Amino acid sequence: EAFPGLRSSFSILSKAAYMVELTEILFPWELPDPGIYEILVQGLRLLDKGKMPDLIPQAFEFIAMSHGGFKINLEKCCKCGRTYAGEGAAVFKPDKGAIACMKCSQVTAVSPRLSPESVRFIKMLYTESFSGLEKSTIDEKILSEIRPVLKLHREYHLGREPKTACYL
Repeated sequence: EAFPGLRSSFSILSKAAYMVELTEILFPWELPDPGIYEILVQGLRLLDKGKMPDLIPQAFEFIAMSHGGFKINLEKCCKCGRTYAGEGAAVFKPDKGAIACMKCSQVTAVSPRLSPESVRFIKMLYTESFSGLEKSTIDEKILSEIRPVLKLHREYHLGREPKTACYL
């Protein structure tokens, strides 16, 4: 596929390049994974069509990181073990790759807050991949909450920032 829509603007092309670079970091040539190829192609198709261009790279990152073994544990508090029922805010803990309840942890620059809506959105990406995006409505609040989570999660597990991240 030529994906002509990816070349429609520098912004769209940068997002596609970021997705490709992240794929190369998570799945080097020595460790091929056919499943990630399909995930990447799905994301590139959505970008090519101009659908949700600001959301696709973030959604891809959650899906790819999960596929690479870096799925965020959203099921229970990483400190007390209490099951997260989807009520009330949670705090993301990058060193644990999990969330903590507000009783066990405080919101800081390195432990950002996640609303129940953001947690549900991430869970939906993990279970439905890109197909869930077209059925859901994502507001700016969710995007603003997941951006720092992704950055911290990526930096902690990958140890570096992709070169193309500066263009996002």
